Amino acid sequence: MTTILLLMMPLGCTQTPQEEAPPEQEIEQTQPLHLTSLSIELQRDGQDAQQLLEAIKVLPEQLQTALASYDVTVDEISMTVGSSHTATIQALESGSIDLAFLSAETLAEQSTTVDPIALSGPLFWDQGEDLAAWNQAPEEAPLIPGYRALICAAPTEYGKNLASRESLTWEELDRARWGVLAEDSILGYRGLNLWLADHYEGNTISDLSQVKVYDSFAALLRAAADGTADLFPMDESQREDWAEAWSLPQDETDSRGNAGFGRPGSIWEEVPVLGLTDWFYDMAIAASPTRSDLFDSHFAEALSQAVRDLATLADFDRETRLLALAAFGDFSYAPASDGALDATRRLLTIE
Repeated sequence: MTTILLLMMPLGCTQTPQEEAPPEQEIEQTQPLHLTSLSIELQRDGQDAQQLLEAIKVLPEQLQTALASYDVTVDEISMTVGSSHTATIQALESGSIDLAFLSAETLAEQSTTVDPIALSGPLFWDQGEDLAAWNQAPEEAPLIPGYRALICAAPTEYGKNLASRESLTWEELDRARWGVLAEDSILGYRGLNLWLADHYEGNTISDLSQVKVYDSFAALLRAAADGTADLFPMDESQREDWAEAWSLPQDETDSRGNAGFGRPGSIWEEVPVLGLTDWFYDMAIAASPTRSDLFDSHFAEALSQAVRDLATLADFDRETRLLALAAFGDFSYAPASDGALDATRRLLTIE
């Protein structure tokens, strides 16, 4: 499936990617697509029941309008609210509904026959697979929905030693002092767990000799700065947020009021990246395997953009924007690549 093209945007802002509005998505020029009907199921997931009932009344017509802007016309759109994720996935498998908005992890856990056509997550500054690109202050990068953790080394003697190596053995990793977050954290624990299992014959965090749990990424960076941790997973947006404080004296504060770390070098120089976890996602737009026409890349791109428009554009009234956010769970969707949930499935298996 064709991946989406996203606008290149400058880095260095004080906002995290999660706070940024998604960039405009470039829809390739293709032939107009016409669909006779489209049935969509939403999930409760703690949403206000009355708001969801209003959404399934208002949004079908508005979604038709938004899709038409991207050369996708649909004669009739209907929406329902599923009784559970399991019931919705079964309805997709049988073809009794066409599309559903679901938790990406639940979809990965419960079905291997229903595939996502689009996925969402916090917007992530993606600098590719070359680790060297992550070890310098970036100038620009595309914003991609989804997230992955960086496996970082601290500026300790052992951390520097590991950072200088092209490849690392399990024994070398096991001698390091690891910092992690709680076990339910994708970026602070679970993603690292999968990375270790994939690269080191099934070994996971529980097999490491020295592991300490911290309550935040800021605490992990403090441990790295004061020399009490050698290796740790990191959220790239957090590394950006703390870059200013990293090299400030400890008796000074950065522009956000955080005390300096007192380090002599920049965070990019002193917190190098040794590895990258796989990609993970929050929400999925899943299509029934009986509707092959919905796996058209043009449709996935148009639907991703239409959802964004409904939730963010002033062209739609405030009520519509609020209903769209409640109904779709997110608005930062992009077309899913083939096998995009494979990493999540492997993670669930080792857990």
